[in-house]
Amino acid sequence: KILSLKITSTWNYVIALFTTAWFFVHTANAETINYIIARSDSFSTLMIVLSFVLYIYIPSSRKKYLYFIPIIAGFFVKEQAIMFVPLLFVYKLLFEEYISFGEIWKKISSVFLIFKKLLIPLLICIVLFVFSRAMTPDTWTSGATDKWKYLFTQPFVIFHYFYNFILPVNLVVDTDWKIISSYYDDRVLAGILFIIALIYAAFKTSKIEKYKPVAFGISWFLISLAPTSSIFPFSEVLNDHRTFLPYIGLFIAVATLLQILVTSNAFEKKTYAKLILFP
Repeated sequence: KILSLKITSTWNYVIALFTTAWFFVHTANAETINYIIARSDSFSTLMIVLSFVLYIYIPSSRKKYLYFIPIIAGFFVKEQAIMFVPLLFVYKLLFEEYISFGEIWKKISSVFLIFKKLLIPLLICIVLFVFSRAMTPDTWTSGATDKWKYLFTQPFVIFHYFYNFILPVNLVVDTDWKIISSYYDDRVLAGILFIIALIYAAFKTSKIEKYKPVAFGISWFLISLAPTSSIFPFSEVLNDHRTFLPYIGLFIAVATLLQILVTSNAFEKKTYAKLILFP
């Protein structure tokens, strides 16, 4: 559906099928499915996708926020389900209001309108989160202490996640990574530069209509990682099963780039690139 928003082509179905199959067999996703305690990631992800399906394909579900019901179910399995709200905000921003990230301050009234439409879901999320915190025992601890060093470690962790998406050769159940003790460590700088590059790519692609799904995919990747890669420190710096939801964004971005490739004039003229793909 997202592919069809900007480019109409018979290739869209083939690319969507290929990308979905790739998601299913991607090595990095196997840990989420095989690792028993990570089943919460797969279920909450399913609920987020289901809510998007309801919102996009059944417009009538928007009137009474029926599309939000799966998110409530997903939240009680894993709290990350509430990340659906910022993801939907970006979707509405790019594909419904046609606003690029660079135009947000210029079109603040339209942005406020989106916020107004998502106010009820946002309030529900806040209530759910407060309820969850209230039900959490005082003795519970995430296992980590220094939230700032944890935060500065995460850019390099996100780079690791991105790298494993392209070449999943560093997958282990227990990575045994430690918090980077120095803010001036090379890994901190490299990670921050990588995050800046991703954000820059999202801003640039959001300005071009056919590339907007790439911006959406990058945003999906970064937003979905926020619960575990921000100021909320966990005892384990990274877990490869945490990428099950974020990787959907990267698959959307790759599918869009593939779509642009196969619908280009050069590809249609059977250049060497097409001969390599379909000899």
